[in-house]
Order: sequence, then C-alpha cells, then structure tokens
Amino acid sequence: MTKEPAPLLSSQESEPLLSCDAAGLRWSLARRPGTQPDRARAWMVLLHGAGGDERSLAAWWPWLPQEVLVLNLRAPRPMPRGGWFWYPVHFRRRGPHVSHPEVDGALEQLSEVLAALPGAVGVDPALPLVLGGFSQGGALACALGLLDAPRVAGLVLVGTRLLSRAQQRAAHAPPAGGRPAFIAHGANDTTIPPAQALRMARRLGERGWRTELVLAAGGHETPEPALPRLRRWMGEQMLRGCRSHASSHDTFA
Repeated sequence: MTKEPAPLLSSQESEPLLSCDAAGLRWSLARRPGTQPDRARAWMVLLHGAGGDERSLAAWWPWLPQEVLVLNLRAPRPMPRGGWFWYPVHFRRRGPHVSHPEVDGALEQLSEVLAALPGAVGVDPALPLVLGGFSQGGALACALGLLDAPRVAGLVLVGTRLLSRAQQRAAHAPPAGGRPAFIAHGANDTTIPPAQALRMARRLGERGWRTELVLAAGGHETPEPALPRLRRWMGEQMLRGCRSHASSHDTFA
C-alpha cells in the first residue's frame, strides 16, 4: 500500500508568485515550496491545461521528490471566461482543429522561456529538465520533447494527445536516445479519448523515448492511481538513472 505524502503547509501555499521575462512577455509562475535551487538534483516545469493557471497542477507537488525544483508556468493567453491557454483550438464537425503556425509560435515561446527560467529562479541549467503537463499543456510538452529531445531529460504527460504538427516535424528532429517518458490517462476520458494516449506512446517510442503508460479509472483529470506511480518513476528514472530499456503499459481497474 502506497503511503500518502504529507500535504503542503497552508502558509507555504500562500507563497507569492514569481515572474520571468522571455519572448517579449512577462511570464507568471509558481515554485513549489521547500526545494532550494542550489540543492536540486533536477528541475521540472509543469504546463497546465486550457483554462488553468500556474496553480492548477499544485496537487502534483506532494508526490514529487523534494530533490526536484518544481515550477508551474502560466500560459500567456487569457481566456474570456477566466484562465489561460497556450494556443487556440477551433472545434469543427470533424473534431478539434489547431493551426500549425499557432502551435509553432507557442513552441517558440516555450523554448525561450525555458532558456530564461534557470537564471530567473537560480537553478543550474545543466541539471536534468523534466517537462510535464496536462491536456493542452501536455500536448505542448510532448511536442517539444519530440522536436528538441536533447534539451528535455524526461517527459510527464497526463490526459493529453499528440499534435499532428509535432508528428510532422519530428521526422527531421534528433531521436531521444532512450530518455524516459511517463504517460497517464483516464480510461473514461471523453474529452481526449485514451486511444490518444496509446497513439502518443507509440510515436514517442518510435522516436527513441522509453515510455511508461498508466491507464486508470477516471475522466479528463489526473488519475489518482497515477500519482504514486509518478513519484516512483521520478525517483527511479530521473534521480537514480535509467535501469531498463523496455516500455511498459499498465491498466488499473
């Protein structure tokens, strides 16, 4: 039985937000309390889904090793009804449609802010970078992992999908060379069907990523059984090195 991690203290949750200038924008971010940049063994940037903000994935924080400096980045575009998004999505009869130039622009902005963040928060840029995200943020993280694998040491992708634009451009990108990727998806997700997670895992595997896929009961959310698995994965793959070159797919009832 997995031990529940200790919750963050309420006084820590009110810690002020940080900011970083990059790509001509002022980016807002939240840093998980407790990890000192000069003692970090890795750093992690989390990208929320459309309509979220820099606090949206704070529920992941207690499950992540304390040796990892965790930063939650807010998307640059405000939504009319609240929240923020990374790139526009147009819903048509055949399903959601995303403009290739919009995705390319979002990837360029993300690349620039990732380059600026170490200096802004005082973390060593030579430390391994784990890029993670949920839904739209996860799709952007996956795209950057496919297109710029040498920059990203590990991927954490939850409730998300593979962007066709990333798949097209990945053919000309360097392979990952066995870097690890953790994928989790709700088996009852109707917003992004779980088949998308399987497709993404296959494509990442073809590009040299070593994937661990967890399908668990739940909808368009972070599956609860995936969190202890994520903590173990972070410890084994990002802090103690890679031990196996096999992919694994697990299903929970």
